[in-house]
Amino acid sequence: MMKPKMTILWHSVSPFCASGYGKVTKYLTQGFVELGYRVVISAYYGVEPGQMIRLRENLLLVGSKVGPFGVHSSKMYADMFKADIRILHTDWWAFPLFPKLHKDRAILYSPMDSENYDPDTYAFTKEYWKIVVISKFSQKDLERHGIQVDAFIPHGVDINIFRPMNKEECRKHFNFPVDKFIFGTVAANNDKEDRKNFTGTIKAFKYMMEQDPDIAKDCMLVFFTSANNPQGYPIRKIIRKYGLEHKVVLFPDDLFSVGLPDQELAKLYNTFNVHVLCSKREGFGIPIIESMACKVPNIVHNYSAPPELVKGRGWLVKSLTQGINIIVSPINSEFHIPDTYDLYEKMKRAVLKDKEREKYARLSRQFALRYNWSDLIHEKWKPFLEQVEEDLKTIPGESHKFIVEEMKEYLKRERND
Repeated sequence: MMKPKMTILWHSVSPFCASGYGKVTKYLTQGFVELGYRVVISAYYGVEPGQMIRLRENLLLVGSKVGPFGVHSSKMYADMFKADIRILHTDWWAFPLFPKLHKDRAILYSPMDSENYDPDTYAFTKEYWKIVVISKFSQKDLERHGIQVDAFIPHGVDINIFRPMNKEECRKHFNFPVDKFIFGTVAANNDKEDRKNFTGTIKAFKYMMEQDPDIAKDCMLVFFTSANNPQGYPIRKIIRKYGLEHKVVLFPDDLFSVGLPDQELAKLYNTFNVHVLCSKREGFGIPIIESMACKVPNIVHNYSAPPELVKGRGWLVKSLTQGINIIVSPINSEFHIPDTYDLYEKMKRAVLKDKEREKYARLSRQFALRYNWSDLIHEKWKPFLEQVEEDLKTIPGESHKFIVEEMKEYLKRERND
C-alpha cells in the first residue's frame, strides 16, 4: 500500500452523530482517505474519552475531551499522529484556542450564519493559516472585515440516496395521507432561541387556516425534529397553544436524536410537497440541498446562506428587520428575522401555483446534482489539498516528543478511571 500523502486531523463531532456536523464529517473524511490521505477524526462529541476506533485503513476516530470542547486533546492527537494540517469543523466562534494551539497548520471550515461578529471573534479568526468558507455570504462578511478567504467549498448531498421517489408509496410508508398537501421541515431543535423559526412556520400555517380555510383544510405540517428537547424550543407546547395538534405530525424525540438512516430520510423528504426551512439564519442548510435533490422545492428566508441554494428555484421570504433594527445574537453577531406574513404568502402561493411548484421542483433537482459529495471532493477539495501540500513545504516542522509523552499519561489516567 502506498504511503499516505498527508495526515489530516479533523476536529469536529463523531461521524456517527445524527447532525449536520456528523454528516459532513462522515462524507469528507471518507473522501479524504479515498484521495490518498490519512485522517484522524478528533471528536469532542459522540465518542468516549480515550477511545480510538479504526474505521478503515488510514481513518482513525479518537475521543477528544481535554480542554473546552476537546481542544487540548486535538493538539495532543495532532502531535501524536504528526498531523500535517488540522481542520476545525464546528461552531468556530466557541473555539478561540484552536488557531493558537495549532498555529500555522490550522485550517478553518465552519458554517457562519450571521454577520458583524464580535471583534474578538474576528481577531482569532485572522490567526488561521487558511480559511475555507461554505457560503458566499460568509466570504463577503469575512472579507469585509479584512480576513482573507482561501477557498469556497459548499456542503454536499449524496444524489444517489437523495433522489426523487414515488410520493404516494413514500407516504404510505410513513402512514401519511396521500391526498394532503404536506409542508415538511427537517431541522434540529437544540437552541433556546428559535433559530430554525418553527414558531414562524406554525404561526404562518395558523394564519392560513384563518384567512384561507378552504386552502388550509387540505394541508398539513410534518416536523422531523426533537419537539420536546429541554435544551430547545417548546415546539409541542407552541403547537398546542395555536390549536394545531390535528394538523401537525411530530416524530418521537428519540428517533430524531438517533437519526433516520439516509435512505429513510430520503423517503421522508419525498412525502413533502414543499420543504420549509425559513430559519432566522443558516450557515448552509443541509436539509435544503437534500430535499432539493429529492425534487422537493423549498421556502427559505432570503438571508445568509439559503438564498444561494434556492433563489430562482424556490420561494424566498423577505426579512422583517432592516437597517439598525437588525437583531443581535447571544454571541454578539447580527442577523435579520423573516417576515411571518410573507412566509404565509409564500406557503399559500406554493399550494396554489402548481406549474410554478413543478418548475421549482425540477430546477431544484437539477441544481442539487452539482452538489454531489463525490464531485465536490474531487473537483474542489482535491485541488485545495494539493495546494496545501505545496504550501506546507515552506513551513518548518514541529517537535512532537513532549506532547506524545503527555498524551500517553492522559490515556493511562483515562483507562485507570
